[in-house]
Amino acid sequence: MFYTLYNHKIRIPCKLDYLGIPAVKDNNALNIEVKFSDSPFENEGLLDNQFELRDDYGFYYREKIGLFEFLNGSVIKIYLEGEADTPFFQTLFNFPFACIFAQNGFLPIHGSSVRFKEKTILFPGITKQGKSSLAAVLIKLGGKLITEDIALFRLTQNKATLLPSYPLIKLSKEVNKEISFSSKEPFKLEKSDLERDLFKLNKRDFYNEESSIDIVIFPEWSEIEEFKTVSYKQGLMKLISSNFFTSEFPSLEKNSLKNNLAVIQSAKCYEFKRKKELRNLKNFQNQIEELFI
Repeated sequence: MFYTLYNHKIRIPCKLDYLGIPAVKDNNALNIEVKFSDSPFENEGLLDNQFELRDDYGFYYREKIGLFEFLNGSVIKIYLEGEADTPFFQTLFNFPFACIFAQNGFLPIHGSSVRFKEKTILFPGITKQGKSSLAAVLIKLGGKLITEDIALFRLTQNKATLLPSYPLIKLSKEVNKEISFSSKEPFKLEKSDLERDLFKLNKRDFYNEESSIDIVIFPEWSEIEEFKTVSYKQGLMKLISSNFFTSEFPSLEKNSLKNNLAVIQSAKCYEFKRKKELRNLKNFQNQIEELFI
């Protein structure tokens, strides 16, 4: 079966339509192939989330999911430890895809993004900073998800454009209830340690075109609540800290400043500090509405 993920043609020998990812016709323009090994997986001392990555080879191990190998930027070979179920696909679409795209020269950043009022908004940051929750607030206000968790940028002639990923978003039960995001039954991610469910979006809630970044909002947990502009330099340094694989690829390390400048060159940067309280999602909604007045 062929699918379009991150604006690339991917061959995956599984049906993904139940996740809101329809198959596309085969026109022989394959970019990446996902293969499953017939050999049984035997863990020989690998630790959960352990990985290595080079231009021609890499691997990533996820406990209860399996081992992913990355071959020359064109093949992801998988040794299953469990089943090819929803938690498996949710894992595959994120960090393993960041690895294979990095082998192809793309810039992977830890972040979520939404298209809102004709602007592309990026939320960079490490895990558990509330990026997906903020993205969900914007979707409830009429925005469209571009990507969740992994932001992949195409780099061409000092320009960076964000690739659209897939119509799924992870949210906790508490966040879903607080903002009334969805009344539909989500997919359960029992193998995840994030205590979140996976929600399938309607087609109208997903933006499937590449775009440049217009606004960057850096979420940060704090004892104070503040939404403020940050300088171009501050925004650049914060963005670099959210990059993947800088030390693994000399080209990404050498061009780190140039690449990240390309991402935010036309963007306004903000910092959103808030306490770990659900009511702050409503505060964020107010801040966004003021921003677009």
